[in-house]
Amino acid sequence: MTLLHNPLKYQTYIDVKEEVKEEAKEEVSEMEQADELCLTTFAQLKRLLNIVFLSHDPGKENVYTEQSLTMNSILDFMVHYTNFSNNISLAAFSKWCLEQNLNFMKADNKRRRTEGSRVRARTVYVLKQEYISYIIVKILEQAQA
Repeated sequence: MTLLHNPLKYQTYIDVKEEVKEEAKEEVSEMEQADELCLTTFAQLKRLLNIVFLSHDPGKENVYTEQSLTMNSILDFMVHYTNFSNNISLAAFSKWCLEQNLNFMKADNKRRRTEGSRVRARTVYVLKQEYISYIIVKILEQAQA
């Protein structure tokens, strides 16, 4: 038997019973209320960014949405879910993303005008907000194991 390593492509998902789903939702909401949804290592951050922001269409419209994002908006996302310093520069964050070979960095940059200035934006597929907290919980659980 072979193990298919790309669940987005092969759509191999485990059936989860409703009571397990409810327990997971309760656990996520408890952690959100206690402000415990905070990644502490760069490895956890890299994993989260590779799950949340994809450069290619995963074929899951109910889970991912196509958006045009700037590096600044991705940096804001990162600061929100980590305990890293809020004063990291955009250039340093961009350089780190390139060095880590993050998935969303493979998306094409496009320049667009906004209110008199030009910004570079990437068209990426972003995980919907309702799934992000659950993914963070799973990353934190894996780190503790």
